[in-house]
Amino acid sequence: MQWEQIFKPAALGSAALAGAILAFPAQAQILAQVQLLASTGSAAGSAAPAAPAASPSAFFIITTVLAIGLCLFIARRLWVVHCERDAAWEEVASLQALTERDPLTGLLNRRVVEERFETLRSQGFDTFALIDLDQFKGVNDRYGHQVGDDVLVACGDALRGSEQRDYLAMRLGGEEFVVLLRGQDAYFRAEALRETLPLKIARAVPVLEEPVTASMGLIELPRTGHGVFSFKELYRRADQLLYNAKASGRNRTCFERLTVFNNAPPSRGSAQKIASECESQKAA
Repeated sequence: MQWEQIFKPAALGSAALAGAILAFPAQAQILAQVQLLASTGSAAGSAAPAAPAASPSAFFIITTVLAIGLCLFIARRLWVVHCERDAAWEEVASLQALTERDPLTGLLNRRVVEERFETLRSQGFDTFALIDLDQFKGVNDRYGHQVGDDVLVACGDALRGSEQRDYLAMRLGGEEFVVLLRGQDAYFRAEALRETLPLKIARAVPVLEEPVTASMGLIELPRTGHGVFSFKELYRRADQLLYNAKASGRNRTCFERLTVFNNAPPSRGSAQKIASECESQKAA
């Protein structure tokens, strides 16, 4: 076999790989030198066979460089795939975060909290506070929807600013917000949060000429009895308390503490019958 048949394909193969490894200047420089050596050996082989001692050495250098170039090319492709995969995961995480957050205020939305409500209950979140801004429609009518959005954003910032491990805020929609709390004095912490909203909103939206107050319906759940009350049931109860607060003059809280009995208590009719019987026995 003539050395030209070895060196010429090797030189062509190294040239093909040059584009793949140009990102590595040192390897590209070595490849250029080897290509020059291969072309020199090819020219010399056409006139006369090269020295037997030099030809195998050149062939070994070429094959080694080609192997290194191929490894570098594969490594570069793997790195590109790795970066593309990370970018895809980041995009998925970003899209997931968008589906879990209210686009205006950045608070959690109802869907994600409702789906995880039983888990949150098991983690001790046993106070459910429904907050609604008073006469918010008047803000939109008087100042426009842009100012109304600014008020909602300020309210969301006020609720998020107090977020801790024992506190979770979300926006249900419109001017309604829910705060879940756990730990000691949850009622007082929720009430303090509601009372600070007008001041924080006024600071964030200075064009308002009157304070924007809030009413709240708050339910304190028993520490036991997980699964007894669903998110929808608690929302229905809290909404009725909120209605009572607004009907009583707004800018206030109506509170309810729920209890779970191991045994069903007697019905209202049975209790009245027992009371009547006691009164009859006392009269006799």
